Formats: sequence, C-alpha cells, structure tokens
Amino acid sequence: MGLHSEGNQRMTTLAMDEAQFSRTASELARISGETLNDILWQYAGIAVQECIRMTPPFTYGQASTESGKDQKQIGLHAVESGVRRAFQPWPEVMTRSDKTGNRGFYSGLTRVIKKRNWSKAAEMVNRGLRRTKGFVPAATKELHQQQRRKGRVPTNQWPFIVPTDVSIKRVIRERKKKVGFAKSGWIPALLALGRKITGGKNFGFGWIRGKGGEAYGGITLPTPANPQLVVWNGVPYIQETGREKRIVERALQSTLFKMGRAAEVIAAKKFRSR
Repeated sequence: MGLHSEGNQRMTTLAMDEAQFSRTASELARISGETLNDILWQYAGIAVQECIRMTPPFTYGQASTESGKDQKQIGLHAVESGVRRAFQPWPEVMTRSDKTGNRGFYSGLTRVIKKRNWSKAAEMVNRGLRRTKGFVPAATKELHQQQRRKGRVPTNQWPFIVPTDVSIKRVIRERKKKVGFAKSGWIPALLALGRKITGGKNFGFGWIRGKGGEAYGGITLPTPANPQLVVWNGVPYIQETGREKRIVERALQSTLFKMGRAAEVIAAKKFRSR
C-alpha cells in the first residue's frame, strides 16, 4: 500500500498503491524498525490530514503549517467578505456614492425604500445605478449562491442592493455555520485510518465535525483481491477548486516530505547515540 493521486471528474480522490511511496517508506521502515505496512498505514492517515489542511479555507502558501484554529478564522472572514460583496445596503451606497448632480435620484429612492415599495425601488435602481445586479427586498442564501463562483463571490462581482444591513447579517450568520463543510468531506477516511480530527501537533480541526460534508466522503479499504486503498471527498463545489488548487498533489508532497524528515530525525538520533 502506498499513495498517489487519482484523476476523477466527479470527486477529489486520493488512491494508495505501493509504487510512489515505496522508496521513502521502505527507508523509514528500515531505520525505525517498524513494518512497511505500519508505516504506509500511518502515513496514509497523515496524507488525509494534509488533504484537510489543503482544502479551503486556508492562506495561500501556508496551508501545510497553519493551525486548524487559524484556518477557521480565515474561513469566517472569507464568508463575511463574500456576502458583503454579494449585497450592499442602501445606506452604505448613499454614503459611498458621489451624489453630485443626482441628488434628486438618491433622495427619491430613499423615500421609496422607506415606504417599502420594492417594485418601484427595483425599477429606480435598474434605471439609475450602474454596476449592480439590481434591487431586492432582502439578502438570501439563494441569491448569495447565485453570486458565488467555485465557492467564493468574486471580487469584481456586482452586488444586489438591499434596504438595510439586517438581512445581510442574517445570511452571514447562516453561512458561517457551514465553514469547514468542504474539509469535513475527508472525516470518514480520517477516522477509518485511526486518526483524530483534533489529534497531532497543530492539528485542531474538531470544529469541522458535523458540518455535513461527511456524507460526501468515504474510504475503500484494501483486500487480498484489491490491495489498493482509496479515499475520496465528493463535496460538489470543491471539485473544480480541488483540481485547480491541486489539493491531493500538494497533500502527497507534504506527506512525502514528512516521511523523509522522520527518517532523517531517527537516523540522526541513532548516529548521536553511538
């Protein structure tokens, strides 16, 4: 049993066979005195941990060293920023906009919104404001979903205009509850390999438990007839993102590095004890 990435158009998949890891794993087994199978099983679990780290949210270039706590905060911040790119409250538009020569429009629209005449407000926004998606009575998860691309609202996305900040804050609260959803798709494989969601140095990912992605993940254990071990995360919206960010490839690279480093540390200790 070893590890490699396996192409799959429907899900992000980590497959394990002996070819890629055999040299590094064999060297680590020889130096440590553990069996090759034990080493490969142990590092299969570490590879899945690395997949969790490499699955958004994370800071680009720092995923392999960031703590779970830091990645959670990054996700919460990204959610709030994204929702606020998708929607803008009318008072904020009033504050930021240059109203020179157009005061009649702004004061008129303000009166229409105060009267809760949503159809008239939509008509006025469509006619008088550029670079918006129009006026809506309230921000909703469904409208937010329309604004997302690959799980995020692009920075250049035109916003919907809403009467106040109240509905925006409600969508933010609802969306924050789902931070970690994509990461949680790796949980079934992680637990099956004997690893803990909160286990290991700097691996505090207990907060992803119960986010719902577990239903999309799984693992196929090796058998005598098929010695390959396969784990997968089928959370829909990260599939294209997973290929672009090379989640599995980066996780395998990090795992190989950790195996090599472990062998070096053990060899150095043996040398000093002579």
